[in-house]
Amino acid sequence: MSGSRQAASSSSGLDASTQGVTAMNKDQVQGNLKQAEGAIKEMTGKIIGNKTLEEKGKLEKHAGKVQESYGDMKSNIKKEKQY
Repeated sequence: MSGSRQAASSSSGLDASTQGVTAMNKDQVQGNLKQAEGAIKEMTGKIIGNKTLEEKGKLEKHAGKVQESYGDMKSNIKKEKQY
C-alpha cells in the first residue's frame, strides 16, 4: 500500500479504493452489458454496411439504458428504506 492509501485506510477504517463505491444490482449490471452489446452490434453494422444489425444494436442499447434505469430506481428505493 502506498503512503496516501495507508493514511486513508487508517483514518477512516476503509481502503481508499472502496470509499463511496456501492455494489450494482442485477438490473444495473445486465443493463450495462446490454448497452455494451448494443454498441458493438451498432458499430459492426455501420462498418459492414448492415442497417438491420445497426438498428438492432441501437434498440439493444436503449433497452439496456431502460434496464439500468430500472436498476437505479430499485437501488434508490432500497436506500430510502434504510433511512
